[in-house]
Amino acid sequence: MQLTDIVTSAGSPSAGRQVFVFDAITLKPLGKSITDLNGRFVCNIPDGTDSVVVVAIDKIGPDFKPSSGYMVGEIIKPYPFKGFILECQIDGNVGDSLPNYPEKDGAIVTVGNALFVVRQYFQPVAKFIPL
Repeated sequence: MQLTDIVTSAGSPSAGRQVFVFDAITLKPLGKSITDLNGRFVCNIPDGTDSVVVVAIDKIGPDFKPSSGYMVGEIIKPYPFKGFILECQIDGNVGDSLPNYPEKDGAIVTVGNALFVVRQYFQPVAKFIPL
């Protein structure tokens, strides 16, 4: 059986979120997916499943490591955490500290000689779906 739904955060579709599907009774994992640009996910689950719990999460990443190298796709969790993460777009080495960065989704920030994009971090969301 194919399960399709849309994940939203703050009323807007949420792209690039990891989605995990569990049996609502046993909590057995049934499948996983990633949301598309419209927040939509598709997951194949066993036929005969009565109801599921869907959990969507963002990657938060490890704390910032001063004087380290970062590669494309790696994520930094700035400290203090203010609801935004930094996703590496161009490989490079960072300095001893993070500069002040705009708290705006999609903003670009250079740290050392690495380039990062600012991404808003959304708290995990869960949803019960009777089938």
